[in-house]
Order: sequence, then structure tokens, then C-alpha cells
Amino acid sequence: MLDRSLSPNQPLSNNLPTQGCRRFLSELSYKYSATFKAHTNFVHSASHAPSGSHFVSTGADYKVFIWYGTSGERGAGFENAHEGGVFAGSWSPDSKSVLASSAYCTVKIWDIETRKASQAGHSSQQRR
Repeated sequence: MLDRSLSPNQPLSNNLPTQGCRRFLSELSYKYSATFKAHTNFVHSASHAPSGSHFVSTGADYKVFIWYGTSGERGAGFENAHEGGVFAGSWSPDSKSVLASSAYCTVKIWDIETRKASQAGHSSQQRR
């Protein structure tokens, strides 16, 4: 996993990148309390929403998943969210959308309610 974020009100999470699964840590002793599988390839990032109600995971399998932060149950999923592996997901301040970036040089803003991309950008490599 390339990135993760922690929520002070939620259990810590980590993953097993070669198995595409997620585990919650019950406390800083690093004892796993549960394992969640959804991704079929490496998990690149996991990030809690500012509200603490959800977290997002992104992966090399082109997928973005939204999870319920308190139970770990899978919520919304964005299958083939991008045309390449999804490197990172970052929440909006109001926890209503996720910005995701991909290996295909795209950035999309996903609305959690509608499950649609409201904006997309970077259709080609950006050069300085």
C-alpha cells in the first residue's frame, strides 16, 4: 500500500497488498479484528473521510471502494473507475465526494450518492 490515513475515532486499518484485502487493527497493539476483501489486485491507498463515517480504498485493479467506517462493510463501489490502476483517493471536506487519481493520467471527482464522476481532468501526461 502506498498511502493510508488514520482517523482518531476509528480503528486503524492496514492491508495485505498481494492479497487485495483490508484488516482493521483494534488498537495500537496491531491485533487484527477483521479482514475485508474486495480488491482483486494491490491496494494502493486507504483514506478515512473527515466525518469518520466512511473510508475509501483504491487499487491496481482500476477500482475504488467506499466502506462504512464503523462496521467495515462495503458500500458504494466504482468498478473500472479509471482506465488504469487507481493510485490514491482523497475526501472532500464535507465527506460527500472523493478525488481519485490513476495511472492513466486522469483525476476524477466521484460523488458518493450518485456514484458518478462529476469532474475529470488530466487526459494526458502533464509536463512542466
